[in-house]
Amino acid sequence: MIEVFRVPISKEQLRAIPTAERNLLLLASHAVNQLSVLRKLLVFSLNYQSQSELENTISAGQSQTILRFLFGALAEGWEMVKRPIKSS
Repeated sequence: MIEVFRVPISKEQLRAIPTAERNLLLLASHAVNQLSVLRKLLVFSLNYQSQSELENTISAGQSQTILRFLFGALAEGWEMVKRPIKSS
């Protein structure tokens, strides 16, 4: 079961957040969503099993491609988090 967290916040409350922090919040939300989708896609691709050895090899290659994409998204997320820490 997936646990969904909701944060009740009005538009006025969101506008009250300083611009830099609001941008970081929205970017972090996007990054978390992207990582979640990629993780689910990777798990789905790793659970594939076929009778054909060739098909299993091709599926493993596709899983590695998804994993590389996931690592790239993780690296981008880390850089996004590091940037405000360096500037403060």
